[in-house]
Amino acid sequence: MPEPNSVPAKAGDSNPQKPTEEAPKKNNTTTLIVVLVIIGVLVLISIGGCIAFRACANTVTKGIEEGIEEASGVDINTEDGEVSIKTKDGDYEAKTGELPKDFPTTLPIYDETTIISSSSYSGSQGTSFTVAMTTSDDYDVIVNFFKNELRNGEWTSANTTESSSGGSETTTFTFIETETPGLGWITVTSDEKETTIAYAITVTE
Repeated sequence: MPEPNSVPAKAGDSNPQKPTEEAPKKNNTTTLIVVLVIIGVLVLISIGGCIAFRACANTVTKGIEEGIEEASGVDINTEDGEVSIKTKDGDYEAKTGELPKDFPTTLPIYDETTIISSSSYSGSQGTSFTVAMTTSDDYDVIVNFFKNELRNGEWTSANTTESSSGGSETTTFTFIETETPGLGWITVTSDEKETTIAYAITVTE
């Protein structure tokens, strides 16, 4: 009786054909996993080496910087904790710990503060500034300081609004261009530990 899956022998054929065995299929999923694991190990080794030499952050930042410059044609500088970007339309700078360059000296600045961040953007429509600073001084003291300073100076507040929510209080002093050298606002916000002062000002040319 012929075996299952066997091919019957032809007359005069002394070598009956044996059943054809299918070659085992390669497991593409397994191969992909192995490749990904190898890549992951190489990446971890590379990062570990960078950290060991304290160069990883600088290397990554520099690579991103060069990639953006090549793709967009802008000039980017990210040294000494500052970021500056120069384009054909204007210049942008951001830093920590100090006021931006050319920040209006006629704006009142509360002395006992720590500047967290600041930025400036100079374009054809003027220069815009942002500053964020904190202080441990009392919220009411700071609000009264700005009310007094803005009463008769060049930057006279066109509108003052006060609000509170969830235990936090906020006072916003708003400026309009027709009455001051520019437009924007100053906000004073309290929380449980400190008071934050934020500026968003645009000086037109």
